[in-house]
Amino acid sequence: MLIAVRNKKKKDEVEILEVRTGKIIVKYILVLAQDGERFVPKKFRKIEDEKEITLMPKESLKLLRSDTIYISKDHFVEDILNLFINMLKSYGAKFDFISLCKFCLIDNRINTKGTPYTYRSEPICEICAKSEITKDLTYKGIKDTKLAEKLLKRYSDVDRVLMVFDPKFDPTKDSSITMYDRIDSSPLDIKIYKISDLDIFDEFKDRFLVAESAPRNDRLSCSLRKMASSRSALLAMMV
Repeated sequence: MLIAVRNKKKKDEVEILEVRTGKIIVKYILVLAQDGERFVPKKFRKIEDEKEITLMPKESLKLLRSDTIYISKDHFVEDILNLFINMLKSYGAKFDFISLCKFCLIDNRINTKGTPYTYRSEPICEICAKSEITKDLTYKGIKDTKLAEKLLKRYSDVDRVLMVFDPKFDPTKDSSITMYDRIDSSPLDIKIYKISDLDIFDEFKDRFLVAESAPRNDRLSCSLRKMASSRSALLAMMV
């Protein structure tokens, strides 16, 4: 498997990585020169077993045509990517796109399962995301990472997960973390009934009907007195 990544420090360099079983076996370095709307090979080097060999630029064509080149779009800016793609097309090389974890590359490995998370605004795979979280929590003296892994699945952002375990973090200022669940309200179905239609004792109906016809202040005090009286009457009936 051949994977193309761009050297950020050098605009005109593209690295072609030969990968086997998730490990980078050989690294080819293409130094490119712009020729109109495409790149052309200017220099070509091969690094294997920590030994670097300089090759003829035309030998890079054999490599590019030998297998599908998987381009890590995250490593290219648009104008450089277009020049590189135009070069591959002009040489009849097959290519496709892939999302690579840059943190895997630092450890000289390749993870082709995608980068569903972010860390420091960079795409990162699940293995590296969990590794970075474990390192940070271990430094803070926290051994249990279960909560952190749950938060990672929720937010897909390593920085946000680590923020939760910062001693200065105030959970009351982030409702998305402290909130367990949200229940949406629904319109209330309220029906208004007349006292005369209620299935209650007639004595209650009479007392409430009289209270409703009185002025507001008198009605309130009257209602309280008569409710107390009605309660006594009800208790007497029950006895």
